[in-house]
Amino acid sequence: MKNDFNIPGNFCSIQTKPGKIYITGGSKNENESLNSCFELIEGKQEYFLNWKTNMIFGRESHSLVALNAKYIYAIGSRIFK
Repeated sequence: MKNDFNIPGNFCSIQTKPGKIYITGGSKNENESLNSCFELIEGKQEYFLNWKTNMIFGRESHSLVALNAKYIYAIGSRIFK
């Protein structure tokens, strides 16, 4: 499989009931966390990231919970501000 994106360390991912996969947060460096959120989209032999609205705070090593396939909540993390 070919992919043209770099997934950061300590990110979190979740698959919602309709089968969508989301990747959130991660480590930017040892003093800064990412607040990004992407939807993983599978094309023939490639994966693409579709940018979604960023989280309010950067997070890494967190957990995600999906509610009614409409909301995703990030819980816990190591947060750098």
